[in-house]
Amino acid sequence: MVKFEGKASNAAEKDLVTKYVQDVYGVKGVTNNISIEESKTT
Repeated sequence: MVKFEGKASNAAEKDLVTKYVQDVYGVKGVTNNISIEESKTT
């Protein structure tokens, strides 16, 4: 089981991290607690 936390710029970035971790040999499960940062426009 792999659990990770942090911040991503967007949902695609968050999903990509999950995919990479799932592809690691021996990983049986993933808990993705990454939050998506809201973009700030000025």
